[in-house]
Amino acid sequence: MYKRILTVVITAMIFLAGCSFDAERDNPLDPQSEHFSPGGKISGDITSLSGTGLPDVLVTVEPGLKGSITDNNGYYCLSNIEDNTYTMTITAEGFEQEQDTVIVTAGNSIMKNFILNALPQFNSFTVTSAHIFESSGGDDFFQLKLEASITDTDPNDLPGIAYYTYNSTPDTMFYQGSLSKYTRILTFQKEDEDEISNLIGVSFVCSVSDEHGAQVFSGPTQLVRIINASFPTNLTTFSPNNYTYVSSQPTFQWAPPGNMGLFNYQYRMTVYRVEGDVQVYQRAFADSVFNYELSDYTLSPVVHYWTIQLEDMFGNYSRSPKMYFVAQ
Repeated sequence: MYKRILTVVITAMIFLAGCSFDAERDNPLDPQSEHFSPGGKISGDITSLSGTGLPDVLVTVEPGLKGSITDNNGYYCLSNIEDNTYTMTITAEGFEQEQDTVIVTAGNSIMKNFILNALPQFNSFTVTSAHIFESSGGDDFFQLKLEASITDTDPNDLPGIAYYTYNSTPDTMFYQGSLSKYTRILTFQKEDEDEISNLIGVSFVCSVSDEHGAQVFSGPTQLVRIINASFPTNLTTFSPNNYTYVSSQPTFQWAPPGNMGLFNYQYRMTVYRVEGDVQVYQRAFADSVFNYELSDYTLSPVVHYWTIQLEDMFGNYSRSPKMYFVAQ
């Protein structure tokens, strides 16, 4: 669309400037006309907020729809402009459009510079669910997770919060520097499962306004499913567990959960060091794998815990309780 508009504008410029045919002799811009009056000129630089010249920016003036494209350094020039008051429009892909009014008089040159604000860009916006068993025999709960990856080429231009909306209800998401994402996690207890289930298929939209006031919206996204897989309260088929002592490269074993739906999934095993709650290892497995010997990593001789989660292609998952062991 941008290229199509650009082609039309350039064609109009050539036509209106009289470059494709001999101008009539009474044209005031024709030096051979007795009515000749030298036109005005508008030129300038178009830069980003950081001061970088922006190439390929479309500059148009109306009435007349004359136009120009900036060069590699962000410079543009419109010449032979008749006396009039014009509206200038500056259009660049990925930047907020700018407009201003200029008054052109015969023979005069006007220097008009523009600084464009880059629009925030959505890299992704996801809405997923988590079903978590906190401890063996303990209550399980659900989480709704919203994550938005948003970038802005202008430095320090993104705010600390973004907004998400569903069913016309707005709420906030907060920037997590460690993840370089805006996130929000809502927790639902087991007895509130119907509440989160009712959000399946509901459209969520994220919006953000940069520090210069430019607002952009994501496309709508939906929660696809909640995984109700039930991990057993008795984890005797899962090992290591119950603070057992194991080698620094143990074999992990798990069993498939019950209450499974019909969808494609995989397992993801994650190992943490208890001190500092630091993730030290993670690996995904096909749904037919139920054990794994840790041969590509050596655990330090301290207390660890591990979890196994069942996840679908959208990032929804159900996670087992934490299982503790001591590497030696």
